[in-house]
Amino acid sequence: MTTDAQIEQEIQAKGLTAPRVTPADIEANIAAEYFFTAADATSGPHLDQIAQVAHGVNRAYCQALGDDSQPGWYSAPEWQRSSARMGVDLHLSGDFGPEASHASWMKQKLDEGWKYGPVKDPEKKEHPCMVPFDQLPREQQAKDYIFREVVHGVSEAFQGAPQHPSLGLLTFCVLVLRNGFTVTGESACASPENFDAELGRKIARQNAVGKVWPLMGYALKEQLSKGGAA
Repeated sequence: MTTDAQIEQEIQAKGLTAPRVTPADIEANIAAEYFFTAADATSGPHLDQIAQVAHGVNRAYCQALGDDSQPGWYSAPEWQRSSARMGVDLHLSGDFGPEASHASWMKQKLDEGWKYGPVKDPEKKEHPCMVPFDQLPREQQAKDYIFREVVHGVSEAFQGAPQHPSLGLLTFCVLVLRNGFTVTGESACASPENFDAELGRKIARQNAVGKVWPLMGYALKEQLSKGGAA
């Protein structure tokens, strides 16, 4: 399947330089994004809300330790928010300990090419916590204990009514554009055995982005028809 990035590379290779909408323009026009399943929307706090709370608590804890490098939820890069969501997914799916939380986090980092380094460096993809849980300093282990308790505490405090299990297989992505307009994308999974929360969010976002293209294309055409610069 050809991606937007591949198409953009082909356009550039062919020297097509007239005014147009690019993938970078699309991403720059997205001010915020939200993910949830139909089950999240109809029963209790949804995953993104729990992840946001857990991220905020972790950020406050880091600040208490003298680490002011953690950005707020809406300023955090997508890889960091994705990491928080995966941690929430883990603890909502069963009664796992803090060791499992760290193992899940480290697996994601390894899959993304991160390795151990004495100082956290996103550009080099190095992190001092890329070691087994029992080798972490106590203050770093505490993060996993706190994260787990926040997930269970928030989810248990805001219980919703029982819902049809199929609602958990339908994932939504809401993109808020810079002018405040919103578009949505969905991803439905037919077989529960195939459901993967992170993959569902990626597909839903891709479908939402697909709706932004014609909107920005129309806006550009309107601008060009009036003699405006692209």
